[in-house]
Amino acid sequence: MTWLILLAKGLFLAVWGVLFSNFFTSYPHEVTIVLFVILGFMILMHAMQAAVFITALRKRVPLTLGDKLSLLVFGVFGLLGIKYKYADQMSDTSS
Repeated sequence: MTWLILLAKGLFLAVWGVLFSNFFTSYPHEVTIVLFVILGFMILMHAMQAAVFITALRKRVPLTLGDKLSLLVFGVFGLLGIKYKYADQMSDTSS
C-alpha cells in the first residue's frame, strides 16, 4: 500500500510540475489561461484541505512542518502518508 501512496505522490509532483512550468514555458494562449486557472484552483483546494486536516489532527498528532507541507502539496495522499506514519497515535481513542 505504501508504494501506491508513493506512486500517487509522484504523479502529483508531475501535475504540479506541469502547472508551474506555465511560468517558464510559453504555451498557446488558451492553454496558458487554463493552466493558470487549474493552478489557482488546486492551490485553493489544497490549502483548504490542509487547513481542515491540520486543525482536525492538531490534538491527536504532533504534526511537523514537513507533515503540513505534505498535506498542502499532496492532499489526501499526504494524509494517507501521515496516517501510516502516526498509526499508533491515531488509533488511540482514549483522548
